[in-house]
Formats: sequence, structure tokens, C-alpha cells
Amino acid sequence: MAVTEPHPLPPSVRDDYGAVLANDRRRAIVEILAEESRSLPLRLLAGWTAAETEGVPLDALPERCTDRTAIKLHHIHLPKLDEIGVVDYDPDEGRIAPGEKMEVARRQLASFRSARKN
Repeated sequence: MAVTEPHPLPPSVRDDYGAVLANDRRRAIVEILAEESRSLPLRLLAGWTAAETEGVPLDALPERCTDRTAIKLHHIHLPKLDEIGVVDYDPDEGRIAPGEKMEVARRQLASFRSARKN
């Protein structure tokens, strides 16, 4: 019989993170901020997120795509990530930093990707 290790998160928390990380933009935000490990301006994060989700280099991305992504991040995605502590979003300053739960979200994202491959 195979021995499985217990999951580090209880099912209810996994479900919360699963719902939030089900969106490609939010997954991109987690990956970008986890890699950068610093506060970023909204416009820069929007450009990087759009380039990642569209599969194009940042310098080939139309400005209108970055504009649309910035609006969606501001109104939809960043508030959701901020609510569960994955990011610290300051809408007044237009800056986003990794939150106290960023590492948990990064691990959960890695777990999702690993499960998809199997």
C-alpha cells in the first residue's frame, strides 16, 4: 500500500486557494510576485501579467492590452488575492507586494500543476 503524506493545508483552505488560483491572471500574479519578492507598480505587474497570459513578449504587447489588464487586476483579481493574504495591494499607491500567504499560494499552485501532470 502506498504511503501518502498529508497535505499541508486543510481541505477548506485548499478549496479557497483553488478557487482563487483557478484564474490564469491570478496564477500569473502569484508566479511573478513570488519570483520578484518585492513591491511592484500596478502598470508593470499588469504588463507582465498580460504578456504571460497572452503568451507574447512584453515589448510586443499592445498598450491597450496592458490597460485592460490593469483595470481587471485593480477591480477583480488583486482584491481577491489581497482578501486571502496572498498579496498586499495598496490601490491608492497603485502598488502590489507579496502578502503573508504568498508562499502558501505558491506551494498550492505548484501542487495544482503537479497534479495536472499526473
